[in-house]
Amino acid sequence: SKSLLTDTPIYNGTGALQNINNYVPNQNKFVGFELSTIQNRDVNLSIKKIGLHFVDIQTNLKVYVYHSSQLEPLQTVTVSTSAVKSFVWVDITDIELNYTDTYASGGCFYIGYYQEDITGIGAINNDRFNFNAPCLSCNRTGRKYWDNFNKFVTVNSFSVADGNFTKGELWDEDDNQYGNNTYGLNVSFSAECTLNNFICENSQMFAKGLLRQAELLFCEYAINTSRTNELAERLVNIAGINLDSDGLLDLQKQVDEEITASNFDLSD
Repeated sequence: SKSLLTDTPIYNGTGALQNINNYVPNQNKFVGFELSTIQNRDVNLSIKKIGLHFVDIQTNLKVYVYHSSQLEPLQTVTVSTSAVKSFVWVDITDIELNYTDTYASGGCFYIGYYQEDITGIGAINNDRFNFNAPCLSCNRTGRKYWDNFNKFVTVNSFSVADGNFTKGELWDEDDNQYGNNTYGLNVSFSAECTLNNFICENSQMFAKGLLRQAELLFCEYAINTSRTNELAERLVNIAGINLDSDGLLDLQKQVDEEITASNFDLSD
């Protein structure tokens, strides 16, 4: 596999800790992020860490992960903080956001929490981030980061008002209200490119190469055997002919050719 993203957060930095205008009032909503991921089964996208920024200490706050094609949450994660008004990253068991046959084609993921579960005043919004692409001419580094990130996942902030959901079930997505509030959340993504599905679905393409590799290994084993009976001697002679680079078969050359034929460019 090839790493495409490594522990990459949605945004860097935090909002001003002491600015009360950044404090998100508790209105008993479901709040969080809508995640539209790359629809490619050979890209494994996962959330490795969840960032939390709340006015008060949170203990055992449940974070829910939904998919737009499933009524019940795919996963719930329990997270806690240990200091007031201080941002913290929490390591979690990976949340997989892969495009699979289990879900309907398309759709999106939602990750967030119910405000009624919050202890104290509420979350701290990062007012320095607005979920829009940075200006290319004035922030080239930020724009490069944004463009690379959005190859794999597009993130929008949203909320669902109290009364428009049943806790623990997916709501009517027409009730989503979009904005630019971070709701005290951040998530860190990792993405890897794998060819597992492609190889399984096109296994016949690799059958000849695997057969030649097996023949090569058998011949190498026969050449190096310590047995001295008549059959072993015959096998040694046959193996030697098959491995001879000047012979008709030249198994090593055939294996090399099959490897070259099945080589994939993962540079992009």
